[in-house]
Amino acid sequence: MVYPGDARFSRLEDLAAQMAQRYRSVRKRFERFDEMPAAEGTVVYCFGTLSGEFADGRRFEEVRFIDRFTVKDGLLVDHRVWNDLPR
Repeated sequence: MVYPGDARFSRLEDLAAQMAQRYRSVRKRFERFDEMPAAEGTVVYCFGTLSGEFADGRRFEEVRFIDRFTVKDGLLVDHRVWNDLPR
């Protein structure tokens, strides 16, 4: 999993621990999903906005995001994230 700022995670537990230090809460509003075949599997793009609260209590709303997932043989093999939140 690759997140903004080139933060890389290979285990979901590591991602969750890092995000728990940065955010009190995050909610996603999904606007659209696009799917396409690719050499490495099926690629799915998810578009939407984020809202929530940073660990220090500051709130954020309507932050654009794109998630890109690669699925192969029914398994998630890659996840990349882009958004407009400050790093």
